Amino acid sequence: MDTSTDSIPLLAQGLTFEDMAVGMAFRTASRTVTETDLMSFVHLGGFNEPLFMDMEFVARESVFKRRAAPGALMPAINCYRAVPFTAPSKQSDAVTVPTLYVYAGRDIALGPRAAELTGLHVTGPYRYERLDEATHWLPETSSDVVVRLLLEHLGHRDTAASAS
Repeated sequence: MDTSTDSIPLLAQGLTFEDMAVGMAFRTASRTVTETDLMSFVHLGGFNEPLFMDMEFVARESVFKRRAAPGALMPAINCYRAVPFTAPSKQSDAVTVPTLYVYAGRDIALGPRAAELTGLHVTGPYRYERLDEATHWLPETSSDVVVRLLLEHLGHRDTAASAS
């Protein structure tokens, strides 16, 4: 059986779910995940367990017998693989639904410029909330504010009672 993917077209532009059809096949850009990539992910993600950090332990105790990657690595990579390759200037679809953007002022991963410019791509009702003292992990560190803002955005009348 031929398992080659050479005959499957390389996807040069991202697709939305609406663009995909049942049975559609395509390849995405590839990249070799290196030892440095794995260790960076382990350290940044806090996966400080012998299975991911101690090769002597792995050789002695693990069924893998070689470097293992945390299961969370694949969704993290796939998130970036789903990003469209089209330049923003060539993307014409504006967001028409009511949109709430909650930005953490002390975010270490996402800069303020992208957050502030997002509104330019929304033609529907748009609300931008900046939480100056919040960090990247908004749902975990500022859940009270995030829940209140979401309930307001979703049209719940009694947000004070619902959030408590």
